[in-house]
Amino acid sequence: MNDLVLKNILQEMARQADGGIDSDRKSVNSTYLFHSAKIAEMPRCNLLDANEINQRSLEYFKACSDDGVRPSLTGLALSFGTTVKGFQSLFADRRMPEDCINALGKAAAKVEDVTISLMLDTRVQPVTGLFILKNHFGYKDASDVNINTIRKGGETAQELAEKYKSVVNE
Repeated sequence: MNDLVLKNILQEMARQADGGIDSDRKSVNSTYLFHSAKIAEMPRCNLLDANEINQRSLEYFKACSDDGVRPSLTGLALSFGTTVKGFQSLFADRRMPEDCINALGKAAAKVEDVTISLMLDTRVQPVTGLFILKNHFGYKDASDVNINTIRKGGETAQELAEKYKSVVNE
């Protein structure tokens, strides 16, 4: 399906979703629908070739820039023809060459960097950014207590665990 046909279909869908209001201006819905459809229709990429992975990554980020859409891990995964879970499982696939895993990781790190930069520039709500970082990049709220570094007296690790149980369980 060529881009013009796809664009017309998506604009008609967006026009209908907007209550039939016809406008020369692209609606937000059609922008995102068109962008998602465009990256989903990218030709297959050989995931066992680091050069192709790097090229696809560049194509994805260029499409985001051209369409005025912020990059996301979901979009990046879609450009490779998979889901976020499928994309993340590639890192654990022992058949994947190391240079390919590194290329995929670099592409994901670019999305992570953009997300953080947008948060710091207050263009992404902190709650939204934290949700994305926690769910897609493994960030978490944690407080670790290492009992072995606290020991000063003759208390055993078990005694310290009991003593600080209320802190550790919070």
